[in-house]
Amino acid sequence: MRTFRFRAWDTENKCMRNNVAVGLGMVEYDLSCHQPVEIMIPMQFTGLKDRNGKEIYEGDLLADTGSDGNGGEIVYTLKEVVFHEGAFQMKELLDKEWGMEYMDDISHLEVIGNIYEHPNLLESEEK
Repeated sequence: MRTFRFRAWDTENKCMRNNVAVGLGMVEYDLSCHQPVEIMIPMQFTGLKDRNGKEIYEGDLLADTGSDGNGGEIVYTLKEVVFHEGAFQMKELLDKEWGMEYMDDISHLEVIGNIYEHPNLLESEEK
């Protein structure tokens, strides 16, 4: 059974709200606080966990490590989790263009932050 769970970025207070309810253009948190989606940016749980058992949500930034194919060196790439064409996918900057990849084998991926709390990670990747 698929688990539907959300968190939301609170744009006014600049903090992440966990275990939120989303509906009718509103986001509810702390059982009584309601804010419009223009203030609270909801992100859905993918149903997947990284190599450390941490839940993966839309907007998360994942570190991908693996062999470069030329001698076994570890190569680090940054991927952003997005919902694209009806599925959760990973967006990666490759040769100054964004590529999309399905989340098939995630055993080597690690959540290192998200696009709201750690935008500096994206800035260094785009240069």
